[in-house]
Amino acid sequence: MAKKCIKCGQELQDGADFCPECGEKQPKTVTCPKCGKSYPEGTTFCSECGNRLGEEKTASEPQSSPSIEKNFDEAADNLSKAAGGRGKLFAIMGGIIVVLIIAVIALGSGGGDSNSPSKSKGDITVKAEDMINDYIRDQGTAEKQYKDKTLTISGTVYYKGQFKNSQNYMIGIAYRSAAGKDYKILLSVKPEDVSKLNQLKDGDFIHAKGMCVGIVKQDDPTEISIQIKAEKINE
Repeated sequence: MAKKCIKCGQELQDGADFCPECGEKQPKTVTCPKCGKSYPEGTTFCSECGNRLGEEKTASEPQSSPSIEKNFDEAADNLSKAAGGRGKLFAIMGGIIVVLIIAVIALGSGGGDSNSPSKSKGDITVKAEDMINDYIRDQGTAEKQYKDKTLTISGTVYYKGQFKNSQNYMIGIAYRSAAGKDYKILLSVKPEDVSKLNQLKDGDFIHAKGMCVGIVKQDDPTEISIQIKAEKINE
């Protein structure tokens, strides 16, 4: 059975922590490995088939601590023999060094979060839709992540116009409504670059580079406008 949002009823993907429609945080669930029925986290047995929940996961979890202890003991014994029994203290120290080296290698081989924006030389590359979802989930965290950063961003033109209190023009490249608020990603284009704006039409794919200003205060508090000063457009 498909998982649905507890607030708006939107159908969710397995493992979703937040609703893509309204932004509501979802309670964690556990799935029966035998019949597939889902239950709130902490449930011990499946009421459908009686199977103990989490059995397969528990059985497959690696037991890392005994392995580390075993590696440590083996390293200490080998070093002690190599020292001719003269330096058990040196063997212990050597074992500690071996374990530390293993830990460093393990940490270095870990992969990053595939959903995070890619960074290169301080810049952030992100899709407008992903960025707007970040703001829907947590505005404060998103501001820290994007504000005052140089972004390379891509999206689809849905609006062109001019700001009310500025000579600059705007290009809307992402829009979503969630939890009673309207979220917009807007590119701010300098007057001398208006020819680039004129070449675009609604539905065009666009990529731009510039400094993210973050959320700009609006008269309507339900309007969340995130602006980017575009220095390059489709270049």
